[in-house]
Amino acid sequence: MEKSGTYSLDDGRVLRVQGYFILKIALGAKGKWRDQPLQTERTIPHYPEQCSDCDAPLGVEQRDEKPHGGYYQFELNRQGQSFSIECQLHDYYGATCTCGHHSQAKPGQGDCSEVEGRKVQC
Repeated sequence: MEKSGTYSLDDGRVLRVQGYFILKIALGAKGKWRDQPLQTERTIPHYPEQCSDCDAPLGVEQRDEKPHGGYYQFELNRQGQSFSIECQLHDYYGATCTCGHHSQAKPGQGDCSEVEGRKVQC
């Protein structure tokens, strides 16, 4: 076999090789993922506290009814000598200020770890 090139396998897959490395195998086996949706044990709503334009506080009556986004998070809880896994859904809502600006809650950004020699993407 040559060191670099594209090769057709007997089962119809295409193998792309560069040097001693396999770069891509096309038409491989189909991946497998969840068959059923996640069952959330707790939903955590997040609302904007103040207008992002005029900094006025936003009240309950100004909040949207439906979330604009969200994500699932698995939380590892310690229970005595064992652990449990809790599936949480974080929903993010918006609110319209009296000035007319629509603010949206969004996930916060945690602390950034800087290690010498590594690229940091904060």
